[in-house]
Amino acid sequence: MDSNSAQDLTKKCVVKVCRQVPALKWKKITDNVLTKAEANGTLASYYKDYKDEYMCLNCYNAIVVNGASAYVEHAAEWAKGLKRRRNDNTSIFESISLLTNITFERKIIGNDPPIVTFAQLKLIAEDKNDQLSFFFNEIEEMACLEKNPKAERRALE
Repeated sequence: MDSNSAQDLTKKCVVKVCRQVPALKWKKITDNVLTKAEANGTLASYYKDYKDEYMCLNCYNAIVVNGASAYVEHAAEWAKGLKRRRNDNTSIFESISLLTNITFERKIIGNDPPIVTFAQLKLIAEDKNDQLSFFFNEIEEMACLEKNPKAERRALE
């Protein structure tokens, strides 16, 4: 399939901040695309993981052709997240351990009602230990909650 192919309903744009507008054309992520995105300051490093996959034409134009400010900000935020991840002393194991202790103390020691939503768990855990904020942000980012339909997001909250 060439990089200017007609609409393919099975494809999904790899750009995390894509508006998910139905795309008629797709652009392959090549070395040239990565080089141009880097020059525009719109290269979020995860694009490199998707080399030879596709992004929708809308994202391609915003990232490669126009250097849209929203994508510049996204690239900067992504880079900050990677830097924080490298500098963060709390490992996944430690985060889960902290979370387990919080839920144990809440249920067994505090005899509080169970936590029933992700949003409630996040709020309670972050209130108890601010180191868990980054952990929950990572979970939300990996789940791509902003890309899920509204009904699905409500079910997760």
